[in-house]
Amino acid sequence: MVNQIELHPYCQDPDLVRFCEDQGLVVEAYAPFASGSMGLFEDPVVREIADARRRSPGQIILRWHLQHGRVVLPKSTSAARMAENLALFDFSLGDEAMRKIDGLAPDEPRRSTRDPALLA
Repeated sequence: MVNQIELHPYCQDPDLVRFCEDQGLVVEAYAPFASGSMGLFEDPVVREIADARRRSPGQIILRWHLQHGRVVLPKSTSAARMAENLALFDFSLGDEAMRKIDGLAPDEPRRSTRDPALLA
């Protein structure tokens, strides 16, 4: 079973992720880049980690998801960006980088789409 949820550094929903994991559900992240609407690629923490590894911010965010054990659905219409999004398996993020990105989560998830809990 899979639960596809909006998940990115600004919308981490740890209780929902933990519930899914406890139930044996695979967490699948859609809008892994916050739909490009929140400036995630320009976040100073993400930029610092990307620059230090000579990677794009998108690669850093996707790698962060993968290291958390998630399936990720990045959207792109650019062939070059698609290739970049696949080039994730020849590097990893250390514990400190993972903690820094984890720390970007606000107290309340910032969603780029409607909160499904509020849908009637």
